Amino acid sequence: MDAQGALNKIYELERAISQFNNIRNELGNYRIQTLARAGSGQWAGQQKKQYSHQLDDARLHLNQARNQVGQAISDCKSRQRALASMIDPIEHPLLSAQAWHAAIW
Repeated sequence: MDAQGALNKIYELERAISQFNNIRNELGNYRIQTLARAGSGQWAGQQKKQYSHQLDDARLHLNQARNQVGQAISDCKSRQRALASMIDPIEHPLLSAQAWHAAIW
């Protein structure tokens, strides 16, 4: 891959990271504990246990989703750094600087 192609790929990964950050922010907006407090008074006995179990499952899945998004962001940043290191700073100083700026920030 040539230097310009590597830089283009770095910018493409930056857009993906931005989308992943939006997803992570949306996942952060879910308040399972609020649902637990809101619904706990409406259920009794077995139904309350089932409701609590479903909330625990939702909490687990939400945490898994957050972790997966975080891992995807980390993978993209790692790939960006690998691509930036492929650009020769002697041969392409401006492209190298742009690549490292995008890869680090």
